[in-house]
Amino acid sequence: MLLQLFGIALGIWGIWVMKIGNFNIQPEVKAKAVLVSTGPYALIRNPMYTGLIVFFGSGVLYSLQFMNLMVYFLLVVVLLLKINMEEKFMTKQFGQTYVLYKNKTYRLFPYLF
Repeated sequence: MLLQLFGIALGIWGIWVMKIGNFNIQPEVKAKAVLVSTGPYALIRNPMYTGLIVFFGSGVLYSLQFMNLMVYFLLVVVLLLKINMEEKFMTKQFGQTYVLYKNKTYRLFPYLF
């Protein structure tokens, strides 16, 4: 349960810093988007996705069943594909600024990935 609370808190923190309305469910960058690199974004580029992965991953560990593992695996694959698309769009929108940001942050998990 503590992991789930951590996942929720991280996701909400990411939304708070990004500001509601400044992100899309679609993997595209809004025309007037601003690169956010404060709060959780100072360490990881996708704190909302990390929060989802931690939240649902801890639930899967609690109730370890094959179907739960498969659905969780699909969630992670979809999020990774979405991240790859978003990073291409972000590089196109912000250029070298985003490349430098990518070089000093982690995609999902500090010191791991």
